[in-house]
Amino acid sequence: MIRTRTLAVLLALIATGAVAMQVAAVPGVTAQQQDGPTAQSASFTVDILSAPQSTAPGSTVTVVAEVTNDGAQRGTQPVEFRVGGAVADRSVLTLDPGESQVVTFTADTEGLEPGDYRHGVFTRSNGQTALLVVSESFTIEDFDAPDTVEAGETVTVDVELENPNDFDTTQDVSFWLAGSPVATEDVTIDDEDTEDVTFNVSTEGVPPGTYVHNVFTRDEGEFAEITVEEPGPENASVVMDDQESDGTTVTVDELVLPSDGYVVIHDSSLLDGNVVGSVVGVSEYLEAGEYENVTVTLFDVEGAEFNETELTEDGTFVAMPHNETTGDETYDFVSSDGADDGPFLTDGDPVVDAANVTVAGADENETEAPEDNETEAPAASVTLDDQSSDGTSVVVTDVSVPEGGYVVIHDSSLLDGNVVGSVVGVSEFLEPGEYDEVTVELFDVPGVGFEEPTLTEDQTLVAMPHLETTGDETYDFVTSAGDDDGPYVADGQPVVDAGNVTVANETAG
Repeated sequence: MIRTRTLAVLLALIATGAVAMQVAAVPGVTAQQQDGPTAQSASFTVDILSAPQSTAPGSTVTVVAEVTNDGAQRGTQPVEFRVGGAVADRSVLTLDPGESQVVTFTADTEGLEPGDYRHGVFTRSNGQTALLVVSESFTIEDFDAPDTVEAGETVTVDVELENPNDFDTTQDVSFWLAGSPVATEDVTIDDEDTEDVTFNVSTEGVPPGTYVHNVFTRDEGEFAEITVEEPGPENASVVMDDQESDGTTVTVDELVLPSDGYVVIHDSSLLDGNVVGSVVGVSEYLEAGEYENVTVTLFDVEGAEFNETELTEDGTFVAMPHNETTGDETYDFVSSDGADDGPFLTDGDPVVDAANVTVAGADENETEAPEDNETEAPAASVTLDDQSSDGTSVVVTDVSVPEGGYVVIHDSSLLDGNVVGSVVGVSEFLEPGEYDEVTVELFDVPGVGFEEPTLTEDQTLVAMPHLETTGDETYDFVTSAGDDDGPYVADGQPVVDAGNVTVANETAG
């Protein structure tokens, strides 16, 4: 409501940093006779009126107006501050043509009941008006703010406000960070009701450090401290080098977790699509960060049952960072059948690294040598070192194909069970033997059409020796949907090695 009463005093300070509210021009004010010969040619107008929206009972308020002489000659006129129509304060200005001057009026709201009051600043021919609400300030009932935030992330602050007045009203509420106001809202609350307000403010560009942040109503405030931390890694990564193991543990050489999680060890059945059942080891719960030389205990995984308690044979194992998704700090991937605590992904594929693990004393567990003159057939093997590529080929460090065949490059979708569709490169036919530095052209595989002719992103690739099973010296694994020219197998698992390939071209992302 607008209370039409004389306000013996009024209005609020709009000094530096105050908010100028929108006001309305009031034409048609009857001009009074002006002293001096310039009365007909000087015309004073109120161009700007800055006034508070609300103030507390009994407070001193200030109104600031800018007055301009739009006439052709110098003139002197009174400028009046009126409340409820009555003059509460007056100044006399002398202005040259086109000259402007800022005039300030102050008043006291002592004795005013809470409510809405109309006021204005007037010359003899022009005026501006505004509305002042005399009210108690909103109070802060609850202030919920984080203690830390990563640089560049958004700070979310929740505030519960209460309107102590017995009428609906609107007041400004602001959020400050590091000594500066960064967000302000006009909040309307029903009489004697509460309202929840949320501020979401980015810390982009705020240097790491500890800062005071706060929420202000008109007359109240709450303070807290927040620490802006260095941003953590954006992507997961893992490196597991070839190593010797005692059969009960393996070591992951380097690990980066962008959020809390684990590093998990899969056996090579992962390459056959056995995503859950291939898990043979998991680290302790790890907070987000960078780690070196993480020891992972094998055959002790929540939800898994094993027929063995230690490795007895050499093999290829895959290290894969997994995310903690349930918040219970317990690795639930196996017990949830893959629904929880899944792997970190980059470009849709799991982040992995593979290594050949030699088991100390494994030779003692091998079967007896063949009798008489029989000789055991040599085993296939392959090594794919980490390397830089131009995106069109990779170099297999060494490969052994005792019965002839090919060395095939699979992308990391192989680890999701995409055995055939993961093939992205194949060598020429290789006669039986051992080879070093074999260059494999990518995206030229019989039976496969590729959308991209080159690698465009850094990724993990898997090298796998394949047999020639049809005798035509043509790689038929893809065209036969996996029936022909399949991989060499050792101990029931494909022979593989993985390497991290960095793409050294302008399109690498």
